[in-house]
Amino acid sequence: MRSKLQADFGTAKVSNVGTKDRYYPIPFDEVKLNPDRMYQNPRY
Repeated sequence: MRSKLQADFGTAKVSNVGTKDRYYPIPFDEVKLNPDRMYQNPRY
């Protein structure tokens, strides 16, 4: 059995991934440690 290449799936698999989905939110406790230098990722 031959495995399929990623190109065989087309772009439908990744079409619903936006810029928000590229990063995880930073935990609020971490932001509280240094709010001047630590800021939340956009759209979180």
